[in-house]
Amino acid sequence: MKRGIYRFRSFEEKEDFERRERLKEGLSPRDYDRFEYIRTHVKIYPPGIYRFRSIEEEWKDEFERVMKKWREMHGKEVP
Repeated sequence: MKRGIYRFRSFEEKEDFERRERLKEGLSPRDYDRFEYIRTHVKIYPPGIYRFRSIEEEWKDEFERVMKKWREMHGKEVP
């Protein structure tokens, strides 16, 4: 994916774009659904401005924060 600034008109448009890109990367729909469930039920970012060089870098940071928080909450690996 190209680097740059991605602007979306709505939250739904942003989520749809991210879903399509992650599925293109090879994440199975079942694994994607599990990650989305965890992501929407865990608060990982305190208020502030976060800047990333690319969307992939943002996704990687988000994934690492979600998994770390999940392990802290449940004391185990993701099911």
